[in-house]
Amino acid sequence: EGRTAKLMTSRGCVFNCCFCSVPLISKRRFRARSPANVLEEIKYLVKNYGIEGIMFEDDNLTTDMKRAKALFRLITDGHFGLTLYARNFRADLLDAELLNLMKGAGFKMIWITPESGNERVLGDVIGKKMSLSTIVRAVKMILDSGLRCAAAFVIGFPTETMKEIQDTINYARRLKAMGVREFWFSIAQPIMGTRLYEESIKKGLIDGMDYKHFSYSSGAYDTGEFKASELVTLRDDSMSELNAMEGPTGR
Repeated sequence: EGRTAKLMTSRGCVFNCCFCSVPLISKRRFRARSPANVLEEIKYLVKNYGIEGIMFEDDNLTTDMKRAKALFRLITDGHFGLTLYARNFRADLLDAELLNLMKGAGFKMIWITPESGNERVLGDVIGKKMSLSTIVRAVKMILDSGLRCAAAFVIGFPTETMKEIQDTINYARRLKAMGVREFWFSIAQPIMGTRLYEESIKKGLIDGMDYKHFSYSSGAYDTGEFKASELVTLRDDSMSELNAMEGPTGR
């Protein structure tokens, strides 16, 4: 949507989800630029390149919520008229004040990452350390602020059952009924060095990384509960169903 630049205002994530490679790189440290420093780069991009939007590529933009709020206030006060984008928002690192500031700064949609709709998978398998009720509250806050909401999930962990995968799909349907309008489903991919990789090796599901077929839309292994091909079908069907337009106006 127009001339858009990518920007990193921070690096690192202090959390430790089992499938994520970011903690390997950041060592679970968060390093951030000052809001004033980021604003100077935005001014430079607007003046010299006529940008109309910014995609923040931070690993976790709102890790420091106080800093994020200060940044969005500066962007709003600058009256740049930009459309802002970002990925990977944790539902427990959002509040009503932050969301209102994000809307004022130029965000249109917030992508949250519930990952799973099953409490066991979310906590014991992924290690997200978040409840499903927290995610529901965050969705309500996002929509109440006037922003659109989208959600991303991951299915196909080594110990996950088909019932638990169905729990995730049903939970996504619940979020859609609340007003979430865009969804993304990834299939768990064991990246070398992650806990998911080590578990997959230990269980004999893989014998290393398959770089030729690495894709979040493909299954990496079969288990006693599911086959890789079944995950592909489930993913494709869920994406089609949940992202389907509704009604004559596409609402």
